[in-house]
Amino acid sequence: NLMSIDAGLDECYSCSGSGTSVGCSQILGPYECDGYRLPTEAEWEKAARCDEGYIYASSDNATDGWYASNGSSRGHNVALKFANGCGLYDMSGNAREWVSDYFLSTEYSTGDVTDPEGGASTGSRTMRGGDSFAWAGWLRVSSRDEEPASSRSGAVNGVRVVRTVF
Repeated sequence: NLMSIDAGLDECYSCSGSGTSVGCSQILGPYECDGYRLPTEAEWEKAARCDEGYIYASSDNATDGWYASNGSSRGHNVALKFANGCGLYDMSGNAREWVSDYFLSTEYSTGDVTDPEGGASTGSRTMRGGDSFAWAGWLRVSSRDEEPASSRSGAVNGVRVVRTVF
């Protein structure tokens, strides 16, 4: 919200609490808010794939991202590995990224789905991209993970903000 306020854009979230006990909920749909927000799961996957046919975001080789075999179980500075075709770094590996959608194990099992916005609150947010603790399979662009929104696991978690331009 602070980035949105600084840019004179809509706030996409309503937040309450303080310190490490802040809770936020979306006040506008992802395609109705022109402010900064978490991407939907579909937006994240589209950005990671970048219309390329790779297994991972920038290639078919897991070592092009940070993961358990080469990541020393810690986060790394951004852009030390290859960017994907859209110029985005670390979409596979380094830090798992939170998306705005709540995790539904059946989200993609019902056939063709165009840009789903996720389900109602399940208590678990969807995570994408894998991290430096993960085995190579979790770095695949198609891989989906879940984590409770309040979790503080040993995994390296991050965010990538987006905004809808009208």
